[in-house]
Amino acid sequence: MAPVWTDPLHPPPPQPACYDRARQVSVLSRYADVAAAFREPRLWPVGTRLRERSQIGDEAAQQRLRADLQVTLAPARLAEWESILEAEARGMIAALPPERAADLVSELAMPWSLRAAILVTGADPACAREMAGLARTVSAASAEPYDAALHEAKGAAEPALERYYAGSGMPMAAAAFVALSHTLPCLLTDMWLALLRHPDQMRRLQSDEALWPAAIEELLRYAGLARMLFRQAMAEVTIGNFTIAEGGHVVLHVASANRDPEQFPDPNRLDLGRRPAGQLALGAGGHSCAGAALIRMAATVATRAFVSGIGVAELSGEVEWQGGAGFRSPRELWVRRG
Repeated sequence: MAPVWTDPLHPPPPQPACYDRARQVSVLSRYADVAAAFREPRLWPVGTRLRERSQIGDEAAQQRLRADLQVTLAPARLAEWESILEAEARGMIAALPPERAADLVSELAMPWSLRAAILVTGADPACAREMAGLARTVSAASAEPYDAALHEAKGAAEPALERYYAGSGMPMAAAAFVALSHTLPCLLTDMWLALLRHPDQMRRLQSDEALWPAAIEELLRYAGLARMLFRQAMAEVTIGNFTIAEGGHVVLHVASANRDPEQFPDPNRLDLGRRPAGQLALGAGGHSCAGAALIRMAATVATRAFVSGIGVAELSGEVEWQGGAGFRSPRELWVRRG
């Protein structure tokens, strides 16, 4: 079991690359090392266990699939979805009762993200409840990659969810449904918590529209969801002056890399005016998040609606976290508007 720090908005600082003998993994956490690993084609995405070579995907096939997905996520289509989702987000925020504290998880992030998943993947709304249950199981296994029981449940849930997309024209539709319906709300609530903890930065966004492009990159850096990702060396690889043997297992501490002072001055400060410097929350290179443009659009739409619609708000109560070594997010996020 990997160590888990309590608050994902305060990750441990990056350290020089090393080999963890207890876990038998190479650990990379500095920005330069993690960025190089992301761009190294001989480091293949895996989970907490190594795979046989026969189980490793084909690079060319993966790139074709990514290219097909980019056609689906064309700018014109993203703009169409953006318009619809912005109206829905603003409507949901306007409906939050002002006379009591509201839970931003159950009353905003989750229902809005499910709507986004249905819209983008073309899912049947009548099946959304059953599909969301399956997606919850898949997402929970990603949040805690070291839990064997969760991964066994994921093995049954994934094909069941994929059956809902039999004949779908969208590549990776089931994976997109999981990402939008369950991973996205976790990202949103981490971002919103960061803003609620930094009201001065919230006010900057409320008063300066020009900040938005840089602000989203800074929120991804500071509150991005991925804590650690795993790779397997298909051949001997040298990252900086650290060598990973062929077949070696590698852990990339993404959150720590995004707080590396060598890349981001004063890295533990949330600064929405910070000049973008290549945050790694969505990966980089050929194995980066295939839906990065979609995630950026959705995060921007929901967060703009939140910032403009929520007004003055304060956290109500302590934050209880859910998830594990993969990613964590607030189980509930109660706020009271002033």
